[in-house]
Parts: sequence; structure tokens; C-alpha cells
Amino acid sequence: MRGPCFLSRLPLENYVLDAERDVKKGELYLVINSTSSKDADEVIELKKKIGKNVYSFVGLHPNSDQSDIEQTIQTIQSKADIIDGIGEIGLDERNDTVNRNFELQLEIAERLKKPVNVHSRGKTEKVIETLGSYQLNGVMLHWFSGNDAELAKACDRGYLIGFGPASVYSKKLQKLIAKCPLQNLMTESDAPVRYSACFEEMETDPRFVASVIFSLSIHKKLDAEDMEKAIERNFRNYIGLKLRIHQ
Repeated sequence: MRGPCFLSRLPLENYVLDAERDVKKGELYLVINSTSSKDADEVIELKKKIGKNVYSFVGLHPNSDQSDIEQTIQTIQSKADIIDGIGEIGLDERNDTVNRNFELQLEIAERLKKPVNVHSRGKTEKVIETLGSYQLNGVMLHWFSGNDAELAKACDRGYLIGFGPASVYSKKLQKLIAKCPLQNLMTESDAPVRYSACFEEMETDPRFVASVIFSLSIHKKLDAEDMEKAIERNFRNYIGLKLRIHQ
């Protein structure tokens, strides 16, 4: 059982290549995010190396050096035909000086008609408010940690809500999953990250999304195979791919 997986925190090559066979077989989609212009080339090269079912997102993370914004924008513009989306971008409660850079990247995403992968730690309300000013082809709120009202508002706008391995054991996330409409659910790993509880501080790889899909199926009271199909459908709509017919 597989599904879409969003990755960040470069360098990633070992984590990506570990899952290469599953990707090439069509059992796993990989979205690889940069955090600045400095790792954008690695993201693009990994896409070229593996090929099908790998999607490259380039952006300036809110906790990266914000002086890199000009180079990041330049990279996005010059590689627009290769890049599949803009990310990981957003706002973070630990940095109050990134609002304009977030807006600049949303502007270019709107202009290029690219989906965005958005970080919103401690700033979910502000992120949702800001996103509402743009006509975007797809929005995913990565590692969602907002409240019920913010979840409802994001879902009403059609945003995808990203859940990772922590959803397997986090009661808070499981309550959010139960309230999140099926068409708004998305899976991710945020690899390489270490997760506690049943994962025993193991460092993730993309295949951990199988556990996430199983957890989602439990809390949405769906068969795991049906959940897998729903997640794939959500992802293909988000990334702009035609739906394929399951046999």
C-alpha cells in the first residue's frame, strides 16, 4: 500500500533512492521540496535522475535565510518548465519577518499556475488569510496543526491538509483527521525526520506513508484500499494530472 509523499529538509538523496523502486513501479509519488535556492538544484536533479512520479517543488522556507529570496525567485523563473510547484514556503511563529517573501512566492505561483506546499506552524490563521488573496492552482497545508475552525475554513476553500507519521499516534491529529473531508486529505512523511512513539525515533523514509494511509483509513472508517485511491485522486487533482482508472 502506497500513496503520495512530500519530502523536505535536504539533503534527501539517500531517502529518495531507497524508495526508487516503488516510485518507478508507480506505487509511490514523491514531491521533493527545496528550502532555498541552495538546494533547488538537488531537487531538480533528483527528479531528472528518477523521472516518472517524482515532482520537484522549489521555494524559500520561512526559517531559511531570507536574503536568499531574490535568487530563489530567479531559480523558479528560469526553471519554470521543470519545476512542478512552489514550496516549501509559508510563515512560522519563530520568524515574523517573512510575510513579504511569502507573498512574493505566492505571486509567482499564481502567475505560473503552479501548486504550493505551505508551512504554517503557529501561523495557520494568517496563512489562510494570506492565501485567500491569490488565485492558486492547488494548495496543501503541510503538517497541519491548526484548530477546528481553521481546518474547516481551509477545507471550504479546497485546500489539502497534510498528515504525516505523527498521525499514527497523535490524538490531536486523529481528531482533525476525523473532521477533515475525504477530498481534503493528503499524506506526507517530511523525511528525513525522527518520529517518536511506535516509530521509536527511527528516521523516516517515503515508504512510511503506508502507515499514514492505514491510520487515515481507521479514523475515516474506510477500507485501506479505498483510502489509498482517495489520496491518489486528491494528489492527482492537486498536481494537475489526469485520473487513471484502477483495475
